[in-house]
Amino acid sequence: MRPADRGVSLALAVALLGSAAAGAAAQPAAATTLVVPFTLEKFDPRIGWLAEGTAIGLTAALAERGVDSVSRDERLEVFDRLQLPPAASLTRATIIKVAELAGASRVVLGRVGVVGTDVTIDAQVLHVDSARLDPPLRQVAPIGGLLQAFRDVAARAVPGPPPAGPAALAPSVPAFELYVRGLTATGEDAQERYLAQAIESAPGYADARLALWSVQSARGAHEQAVATLAPLGAGGAQAVDVGMRRATSLLQLRRYDEAFAALKALAAERPAPVVSNLLGIVQMRRGGAPQAGRATYYFHQAAELDPVDGDYCFNLGYAYWLEKDAMAAAYWLREAVRRDPSDGDAHFVLAAALEGSGAGPEAGRERELARRLSERWETATASEVPRGLERLKDRAMPARSRLDLRLQADVQRDQREAAAFHVEAARRAFADGRDPETIREAQRALYLAPYDPAAHLLLGRALARSGLLHEAVDALKIAIWSAETAAGQIALGDVLLRLRDLDGASRAADRALVLEPANADAAALAARVRAARPPGA
Repeated sequence: MRPADRGVSLALAVALLGSAAAGAAAQPAAATTLVVPFTLEKFDPRIGWLAEGTAIGLTAALAERGVDSVSRDERLEVFDRLQLPPAASLTRATIIKVAELAGASRVVLGRVGVVGTDVTIDAQVLHVDSARLDPPLRQVAPIGGLLQAFRDVAARAVPGPPPAGPAALAPSVPAFELYVRGLTATGEDAQERYLAQAIESAPGYADARLALWSVQSARGAHEQAVATLAPLGAGGAQAVDVGMRRATSLLQLRRYDEAFAALKALAAERPAPVVSNLLGIVQMRRGGAPQAGRATYYFHQAAELDPVDGDYCFNLGYAYWLEKDAMAAAYWLREAVRRDPSDGDAHFVLAAALEGSGAGPEAGRERELARRLSERWETATASEVPRGLERLKDRAMPARSRLDLRLQADVQRDQREAAAFHVEAARRAFADGRDPETIREAQRALYLAPYDPAAHLLLGRALARSGLLHEAVDALKIAIWSAETAAGQIALGDVLLRLRDLDGASRAADRALVLEPANADAAALAARVRAARPPGA
């Protein structure tokens, strides 16, 4: 898992050029649907669960029909990055911003209410590119027919072929209600109680068992978590998630042999990068013998199966460092940094690998950047690379195409020329107020030139204007580290001021004035910082 002090980048990697003639065009992504929580016609705590429950039910109904949809976990991640409460009532502009960040081209939203024994669902489809709303769709059904009502609304909202596989929604309406109440409860005790009741009413309810596993794992009850998953078989659509979570619990219990055997069986039947990655972590922690495969062998598999995810590159480089292969470590850690230039841990371990391979000056710069990006490394030295930095993924990840992360191996143009092309495209998009396009173009430039200061500055400004303030700070720090300018310091200071880091904002304003004493924007920033301080501070 990623360290808590690192901002989550908008993408783990970006699309590259396919050919000189094609320029910078990214491969088109399949149409993806986001369902946001519905508003209640009239608030009643007895039916408050329906706001989130309708979103969950419609998402599951769309999945039954094979429609690519944003999962609840993905939606909550986007809400968190935009600092939105999970059940917030959103404006249309904010919904569009959420959809763009989630990679969705359409959004299903609406209202839900209960009158007597009937549920009324009023749904609308919002088209993200045009901000156009389709006419509302009304579905009225008895409460006992709620699950079928979700299927009917999904079929009308996103027409397509009927479900091709088994039902994936829920065993019954009462079990579904308990499951949703468990997901939305505010305390762990309440979450466990509702989810346990859902499982008691429907022992084969896989979603409820996976949710209970998450709660139990979060509080360190790994034996209970293993028992919770035990009744779920090895087959079905959720086989990889179930197998990964079970193996993760075994790993936390240090039952390495059991975890390894379970993962090997899962990898033979359903190869997946998350499975290979966890095999690597098991071998790293127990000390993999050559006959069973070293950690680097499995991390190589993960990186080959998913060449876009920087965490797999980091784990591979980190494993090589622990095996004292500095040259191989440096190669793969550079790939991790290429995919996420704000990865402070990767920069620090890369510094150690570079120093170990004789590249002292470059190692010093990487270490300096790591210290700027993460407090963890402010006082650390090159010899202090700790154990335990490996990144654990306990579930299957969504399709990369959803987030526009398609990576092409062939780059038929000079990288500097290509990076400059993307920077210029980002500059034009930023001037026109097209922040999502600015972010995509800047990230494409940074894949080709990870330390391009202009790309980082544009990226930081677009992230800040989009409300992604912590990610913006990382990008602007790298821009300043790459080539310090008054403009970069002013942009950083403005974001820090919005985050209420008054001391940091003041330092940025003062530094900008040192670089350009007559800069009016720097003077204005310094004045705003002074005005924001409490009297007498």
